[in-house]
Amino acid sequence: MLFDVIQADDKPVQVQKLKDYLEKYWYESNEDAGWHDTHKHRDDLYSGYWSFESGAVAKILRLSDESLKNTPYYPFDLVHYKD
Repeated sequence: MLFDVIQADDKPVQVQKLKDYLEKYWYESNEDAGWHDTHKHRDDLYSGYWSFESGAVAKILRLSDESLKNTPYYPFDLVHYKD
């Protein structure tokens, strides 16, 4: 799925594919990860779910990601961090 983002030849299409990936596939595709469903745990284990790889792809491809700002799992603040 993320490969489709990288392979698209049009920036708006890449952003839409990234949004679709985050909204429809990212969380479910990590079902076997140890952190999956920690928000349901009785102990306070949950600290957020972030698709860091999506942020990296957006940064590397220099995508205009304003439309992803409130997309679940997208680390918008990290992508736009300035030291």
